[in-house]
Amino acid sequence: MTSWVRLSTPFARKIEAKAMALQAIQAALQPHSASPAVLPSAPPATVSVEPWPPSAPVEPMPFERPNITRRPWRVIVDEVAERHGIGVRELLGDARSTRYSIPRQEAMYLLVAQGESFAMVGRKFRRDHTTVLYGCRRHAERAGLPLVESAHGFTPKEPLALPASSDVR
Repeated sequence: MTSWVRLSTPFARKIEAKAMALQAIQAALQPHSASPAVLPSAPPATVSVEPWPPSAPVEPMPFERPNITRRPWRVIVDEVAERHGIGVRELLGDARSTRYSIPRQEAMYLLVAQGESFAMVGRKFRRDHTTVLYGCRRHAERAGLPLVESAHGFTPKEPLALPASSDVR
């Protein structure tokens, strides 16, 4: 057995701890010469093994794909831009005026309504998903439409209610 000199640096203590752990592992792996009186032997275990594959065929679980006809996002953007008399570049651009933001929110609403996620629509418009959520709520409120549910779990709430002028401070 090796005797160790205790070292004072943290690095040396780590090395010492690793060496001691290695010795403990080596000692645990050496065969023991224990007598049956000390370690009683257990009766052999019986294990029942079922054959694989099972004899009865397994039916696949039913999966119904929702019947949604999706149009490409560029087609929707083109239609909205043409309907409002603006270019696609302006609709996808950074302008904040209502001339461009209202059609942009309408296009976002239509994309989410056909099953796109808020995050995916945001990536296509180079915006955050919360901006898409806000735009969809505003368009639904403005047009009197129901709030749409995203493909990834957005649960619609009541339409966005703007505070009355007396509530604003």
